[in-house]
Amino acid sequence: MKYGLLKTAAFALVMLTGFSCKTKIDKYDNWPEWPTPSNPVIENVEVTPVDDPSSNIVAAGRKVKASASVSDEFNELTSASVVFKVGEDEIGRSVMELSGNSAEVDFEAEVPFIANLDNGARVSVSLVANNNYRGETAYTLPEEESLTVNRPESPAMLFLVDADGEVFEMAKSESEDYLYETSDDVSAVAFPFKIAEKLVNGDEIDYAGMVWGTDAGKVSIVKSDDADGITITIPPGEAIKSYTLDIYSFMAAALFEPVLIEKSAMTASSYAGYIELEAELKNANEVVFEGFDGDVASIVNPGFFTPKSGNTVVFRGQTGSYKVLLEESSGFIYVEQRSARYPDAMWICGSGLGFGQEPYRARLQWNWSKPSDYVFMNKVGNDLFEAVVYAADGFGFKFFHQRNWANPANGNKEEQSYNFTKLPEGVMIDLRNEWNDPVGDCGPGENFVPGLYRLRIDMANKVITMTKL
Repeated sequence: MKYGLLKTAAFALVMLTGFSCKTKIDKYDNWPEWPTPSNPVIENVEVTPVDDPSSNIVAAGRKVKASASVSDEFNELTSASVVFKVGEDEIGRSVMELSGNSAEVDFEAEVPFIANLDNGARVSVSLVANNNYRGETAYTLPEEESLTVNRPESPAMLFLVDADGEVFEMAKSESEDYLYETSDDVSAVAFPFKIAEKLVNGDEIDYAGMVWGTDAGKVSIVKSDDADGITITIPPGEAIKSYTLDIYSFMAAALFEPVLIEKSAMTASSYAGYIELEAELKNANEVVFEGFDGDVASIVNPGFFTPKSGNTVVFRGQTGSYKVLLEESSGFIYVEQRSARYPDAMWICGSGLGFGQEPYRARLQWNWSKPSDYVFMNKVGNDLFEAVVYAADGFGFKFFHQRNWANPANGNKEEQSYNFTKLPEGVMIDLRNEWNDPVGDCGPGENFVPGLYRLRIDMANKVITMTKL
């Protein structure tokens, strides 16, 4: 029995040895090595002005350059990309193809004069590098290491040049920073028009200076005669007093007689505890509130109105017909267009948010029964919506295309937070359920602190921004 076992073992050893030798000779030397997973390394990132050593630049077409070293010890690089921003506005993006294990990259962008730009704003630079093994590294330059951007000097005067080539002077306001207004008869102004800092030959726009027209439907700085001009909708029968341009918000408007809203003219609303009236409100125009308790500036919705003087405020929403609502218990004044829906409107429902006036209270409910339960957002541009709200610890909210819950059968839709980039990083996160699945609601991140915020949703670029005020 032992002899039989030894014979069998010896035969097996011979067979194994023969197989092993054959494998080594025919295949082993040709087997590829397993790749080593890795992510690229991004180093030595800096942002500098092009052709100027200054660390501060004026936003008037100056160029900046972002440079970095990219390397990967184990896999070949395939690409690097960059996104430049100033504040919340993207000013440029670019992609560069790479090869090999190391590369020096640089990207350039022009820093334009943009709406809502404050002196001392920073150029934000975000880099991404990829390799051929699906490795990716993202890097954002710390704000304190980037360049500061300042506004151009405000001109002493601007010039409105209409479609017929007629010129109307716009003087700088003595009471409001950045506001310019025509003083001549503007009844004959032909649309579209542009507004220029400089003229040549007496009546021709000089594009070497700042010129406001429109780009993708937004009032913007334009660079050539081919750019679109500005058109403002004038309600039938309205007499225009003047045209204005705010060079901070880039808001162009026609001014009419102020709208008077009297508390005594309000009637009971379908919302319990509210009285209301219908009013035609015009963008950038004055609204006078009569008969209301307290300081008007402290009771109106700050997302739609800015104080001017006494009981007069300026309406910052889109021109149209609105319900003006007074909540009798708080004295707060809301505005809304109940049937408005995206792309003309956006709505917020949730909890932990409140009206943007003191005393701050988080009163939003997951409900649509009255204006304090939800937020009607202000459309401030194409696919851009804003609201000013108080946000408390533990908030959660979602954006809706209409004033009601989502219902696919009716075309009603809600937006899911996980489809959006949320800025600044760490202020908002995607809320999750008990199984750690995202539920589509925005919630507080590790950097959130309670306070007054401006919420902005950019539908075109899928970005939600929550800026502390």
